Amino acid sequence: MSQDFNNEPIGVPDPNVQYVQQPVQYVQAPVQYAPMPVEPPKKKKRTWLWVVLGLILLPFIIRGCGGSNDTPASPPPPPAATPTAPAATNEPATQPEPEAEAEAEGDHIVGVGQELVVGDWTFVVNSVETASVVGQHNQFLQQEASGEFLIVNVSATNNGNTAGTMTSSFFKLLADGAEFDPADAMVNMAANPDGSSFLLENVNPRMSITGNLVFDVPPSIAEDPDAQLRVQTGFWGTQRDIIRLR
Repeated sequence: MSQDFNNEPIGVPDPNVQYVQQPVQYVQAPVQYAPMPVEPPKKKKRTWLWVVLGLILLPFIIRGCGGSNDTPASPPPPPAATPTAPAATNEPATQPEPEAEAEAEGDHIVGVGQELVVGDWTFVVNSVETASVVGQHNQFLQQEASGEFLIVNVSATNNGNTAGTMTSSFFKLLADGAEFDPADAMVNMAANPDGSSFLLENVNPRMSITGNLVFDVPPSIAEDPDAQLRVQTGFWGTQRDIIRLR
């Protein structure tokens, strides 16, 4: 048996020493559990997507399989020939003569001082003049032109069996490709010495009336050598003829 440095055997209890046995304390270690394995989420099968794609591609697959039985398309028709425009010439375009235009308006054309029968009426243009003011004989009726007054002295006879009223719708001034209506009633009253308007007069059968018919027009129209007076009667003005003013 071995001895320590005090010459006492090691491992032999000393009978003179009282030993007190200490209680043994056990410390419980925490239990560690291994984590449970987690399964990844299952991917949803997109079966419906394949079904839709199959339905979309099915017609193309069928068409591709049966393409050899299709009838070949006919070739497109040849393009239509483009009409060739006539060659331009240096000759000036032919303008219709004033008389030809007048003939298209009516069957008869007369001049100043000549009778013109239209329907149940006979018309005569006695004279034509221009003025910038009318009604000098009466200061209360005096009227000034916006452009220039073209004054046409006209006689009209009612050849019908009933009275008729002379209205502005009976007359149109034709000049430079345009149509001009007579001036208003005040201007026509001022242009007649007795202060009565040639228009709106009631004329009995076999009776005549004479007066000044006034047009307020641009000066170039008032002086136009080709100016014409178109006279028309009938309910819709269907009876019409022409009087040359110069």
